Amino acid sequence: WNRSYYSDQDGTGWLGEGWSVPGSQRIIRDAAGLAYIDDQGRLFPLPEVDEDDEEPVLFESEQIWFSKNSDGHYVIASLDGSVSLRFAPLAVSADDPNGDNSAELPLVAVEDANGNHQRFIYHPLTGLPQYIIDGNGRVFYLHFGNVADAAAPKLRLLSVSLLDALPAVGEAAQIGTALVRYEYSAGGDLLRVIGRDGAVKRSFTYQNNLMVSHTDAAGLTAYYEYSHYTPTGKVLRNWTSLGEEWRFAYHDGYTEVTDVLGRTEQYHYDYNNELTKRVF
Repeated sequence: WNRSYYSDQDGTGWLGEGWSVPGSQRIIRDAAGLAYIDDQGRLFPLPEVDEDDEEPVLFESEQIWFSKNSDGHYVIASLDGSVSLRFAPLAVSADDPNGDNSAELPLVAVEDANGNHQRFIYHPLTGLPQYIIDGNGRVFYLHFGNVADAAAPKLRLLSVSLLDALPAVGEAAQIGTALVRYEYSAGGDLLRVIGRDGAVKRSFTYQNNLMVSHTDAAGLTAYYEYSHYTPTGKVLRNWTSLGEEWRFAYHDGYTEVTDVLGRTEQYHYDYNNELTKRVF
């Protein structure tokens, strides 16, 4: 279980704007077709597939296989087939038994080539994940709640707990053993991560919903200055409370990074924004 932050991430994650966690991947459907939001919050279109296709479709730019099962579930698999992600609609009907008209298909299972798997069970009203069951049968409870005004609610993940067993249908979730808790501002930004021992492990500050600093458990703070404080803004300077500093200059095809001693590095990337080389 870990967190990733990307200031240009599409949509709002379980931990607020810019944040992604494993399991938050999903497929969305609109008039333009299907699109995939990965575990880094990136959104990209998916090729058309049908359950009658004999072979999965290779999506070359992302190096993944994409297919559709006869039950309407979509599968995204790694190139070597070692890991596959299964996506399914949360609601079906007599008129749409496979959920072909569903606007969103969340992740319902992760499987590997050895038969290990994780299952995701969603809350019937919110559509947010409620339980994760891992390959060892352990049950994790994801508690979501509103951190803003009732008139304009912002649902966020408040805690993750380990349960003794999966509650029966209709039974309230047990308290379990809290593994991590999250605290937020009234605007829905993640402020603090609190471990099972009750200590603050990470804290964050924001400007216009963009992270501008984070502090670890040892007290080290990193700061960020952006070209402008919107999701398309780029980091111009990153510095720490230890006196470290990096400045960023953006060019077509590469980014140049200069440290506090004046040393520079270049990171070159291709048309898919994949790193191709690093120049010292």
